Amino acid sequence: FEDVIGESDAIQKAKEVLRRMAVSESPILLIGETGTGKELFAHAVHRASRRRNGPFVAINVAAFPENLLESELFGYEEGAFTGAKKGGRLGLLEISHQGTLFLDEVEGMSPALQVKLLRVLQEREIMRVGGTSIIPIDVRIVAATNESLERKVAEGTFRRDLYYRLSTLPIVIPPLSERGDDLFLILEQFQKELGGSFRLTPQVRGFLKSYSWPGNIRELRNVVEYFLYTGHDPITMEDLPPTVFHRAPQAPIRHLPETPQQPSSDVFRFVLEQLYQASEARQPIGRERLLQLARDAFVPTSQQEIRSILAQMADQGLVRVSRGRGGSQLTPEGRQLYETGRI
Repeated sequence: FEDVIGESDAIQKAKEVLRRMAVSESPILLIGETGTGKELFAHAVHRASRRRNGPFVAINVAAFPENLLESELFGYEEGAFTGAKKGGRLGLLEISHQGTLFLDEVEGMSPALQVKLLRVLQEREIMRVGGTSIIPIDVRIVAATNESLERKVAEGTFRRDLYYRLSTLPIVIPPLSERGDDLFLILEQFQKELGGSFRLTPQVRGFLKSYSWPGNIRELRNVVEYFLYTGHDPITMEDLPPTVFHRAPQAPIRHLPETPQQPSSDVFRFVLEQLYQASEARQPIGRERLLQLARDAFVPTSQQEIRSILAQMADQGLVRVSRGRGGSQLTPEGRQLYETGRI
């Protein structure tokens, strides 16, 4: 587990729980968004278990069509199908005997194969494709999913009995957005691995920490590699990959002030400033224009967030929001708030 970089409470808790789970022989179900490092955790579980000297075998279930996945997992006998290798072939379940088999994206397994996997978990034995003999195996299963298996069970696309077999020991792997400053520890590690170095301006550090990271650690590695190819040091907001900047945090702002006197977010302050400047020019300003100004100023926000801020300002009597293309205008109270700087 030392290979799992991070000091945040979320990741330390996950590592602590998995260390205890590792000594068990029961199946483990890793639940987490894509790119959170589930295979790294599965490997750590194997190395912390009594099976550490046995093989660790990984397969992405969703990457194989049903007929090919069956022969990959269970193996086949000579002549089992056209093109079958002479002498047959061992399946991954046999190869991982006395070790660990990691099934990634297990939700992609077909109903027919779900039945066969359930039998493996119950009986600890397999039969190769085209074979007639039963082969006993000793394998510990670690499965991973980035979808809700409970929902798939409810929809009837995933067997309930298999779900309860696989989820004997479930654990949620936290996304990068919930891991705080772990982001920068992992970023530094990627710099070392990729053989480069750069510094981040405070503005970029703040942006990256507030970014939602839908691709998690995999996306972070891409960003680090992109930064290295800019040839710039330090990295400024102008160096952000367009795929990151244009997917800036979409969640509504948090901790908006209940009254104008309370502390406010940077986006709230930015919107108020733009409204004030438009008021000085005696022109209304709409949401689309505010969003464009924010992008030009590298202020991470979204149309939904600006709509939320304008609605709150209207509730506080700071702005009049017109329907259609009428735009928004500051009230005298809004002008006073900006001029006094009490935000």
